Amino acid sequence: MKYIIYGACFIAILLIVLTASFYYFTHIDSRNIQTTILNIDRGESVRAISRKLKKEKIVNNDSFFLFYVLIKGYHKRLKAGEYEFAGNYTIDEIVSKLVNHEIKLRKVTIPEGLTLSEIGDIFDKRALFKKSEFMDVINDDSLKSQLLGDGVNSFEGLLFPDTYYYWKGIEPQQMVEMMINRKNEIVKGIEKENGGKASLGGMKEYEIMILASIIEKESSYDAERELVSSVFHNRLEIGMKLDSDPTVIYGLGDKFDGNLRKSDLEMFTEYNTYLITGLPPTPIANPGKSSIYAALYPAETHYLYFVSRGDGTHYFSRNYAEHRKAVYQYQINSNKN
Repeated sequence: MKYIIYGACFIAILLIVLTASFYYFTHIDSRNIQTTILNIDRGESVRAISRKLKKEKIVNNDSFFLFYVLIKGYHKRLKAGEYEFAGNYTIDEIVSKLVNHEIKLRKVTIPEGLTLSEIGDIFDKRALFKKSEFMDVINDDSLKSQLLGDGVNSFEGLLFPDTYYYWKGIEPQQMVEMMINRKNEIVKGIEKENGGKASLGGMKEYEIMILASIIEKESSYDAERELVSSVFHNRLEIGMKLDSDPTVIYGLGDKFDGNLRKSDLEMFTEYNTYLITGLPPTPIANPGKSSIYAALYPAETHYLYFVSRGDGTHYFSRNYAEHRKAVYQYQINSNKN
């Protein structure tokens, strides 16, 4: 009986010690970790992960970390990725971070009004992925069909310019999907804020995005974009050509040297709105929210013309005679001075 009592006491004490140790290491024992980046590769074993944690001084005891993960049943739930540790962490918190995939996020900002090629340059420069990989994805016909549906044959104008948070190793298609989804959110949000879908003579959403891209390139001044939109909507309504320089420039592609000449305006491309009637076949840039809003909700005017004042704003006219006077005042006369 005496030995049974001793044995029971020993087991009880052992359980208390083990429980206390387990609680201490998982909830009390913590490390004040300086900013440390940990990369876990896909398919990496729990033992290899525990050794990395010990090597980077994120945990005190890799064996205990391994024991904790196994006893909790997390050995198949630690996710690959790039993790950042900074500050105090218990083992429990470290494991939770790996299980919940709380990876380090980086950010990239895409300005408004860029073409797909220019967006690709940013991704390449920031080392997200190579521009060639991005261009391969956006030129993939099956992906176009999957993400854009019928009747849309280009991602141009549909990747919303914004600040995006991404993870190390993100694939080009994942970024494209993220930007497409953001564009859809923006369009739906604008329509919801304004009482539903705008009625614009039966224009399709893709046509709105084409128009928004032209507005984006014509004016950098948010306050007048709805006026610019009104000019184009008025012209479309009466079958008048859009006469937009940015569409001509886009159609010229690499041939454009920064100086738009009369001969360029006379050169036929499917984007030359001095020669074609209506909208070009695709957007010419990726527009921001204010340009999309302007395309959906133009100002109510009778304007048919506008000319740059040379300070970022434009003068709007109702007829050609008034427009000619404005051109002389703001373009010809100002150049003489």
